[in-house]
Amino acid sequence: MHLFTHPAAYALSLALILAPLASSAPQRAIGNDLSSLRKAECSYRGITATYEEVTTAYILENYAGGHLLRWHVQPSPQNPDSETLVTAVYEVEGPPTLDGRPFIDRLRSNASPSIDITWRYSSLAAVRIDPANDYARDALESFTHTVDSFIARMVITLEDIALSSAPNTLPAAKGAFVSQGTVLLVEGYESGWIEVRQPSSLVSGWAPQTSLKSLE
Repeated sequence: MHLFTHPAAYALSLALILAPLASSAPQRAIGNDLSSLRKAECSYRGITATYEEVTTAYILENYAGGHLLRWHVQPSPQNPDSETLVTAVYEVEGPPTLDGRPFIDRLRSNASPSIDITWRYSSLAAVRIDPANDYARDALESFTHTVDSFIARMVITLEDIALSSAPNTLPAAKGAFVSQGTVLLVEGYESGWIEVRQPSSLVSGWAPQTSLKSLE
């Protein structure tokens, strides 16, 4: 005995069987891509920052009165199954910092009152993050420029040094002390002396230029 004797009934039964299978394909949780991108690290010349830090620093360094409005995500129109567009929306006030390059200056000047900084987050074979619009590209270039400037100011102590409060003066009895091999940031120069600061600390002062060596 045949269970289905009419072609239409057979087609209907087949549709009912296959429909749950078609709808059961797993959907990517693109909200997870937002969290992953914000925590992902961007490295350049040994200096590392998260993409959230790179995005925030770009706004703070190049725009007046910038503050975050929201983050949002959407599947990439080109590759929705493997790519997500992650966007940080900032509100800015006042004129931007001019770069000197016409395209970048026009880009920043046209940003007010809000900026969308969009990253392309891909997870096809391995996680890959790329700029998805001009503001993200500008943010990445701003990060590399900041790192270059930061490294250009870095010096290392050639000996143990007691820092002085002013150039060409003896260090105070309880002045700041840095040991040989310490990395410092240059803050200023005067008459063979260099004003330095130890990153992520309150240690600062003046040291003889002969006691320091540039890391570049």
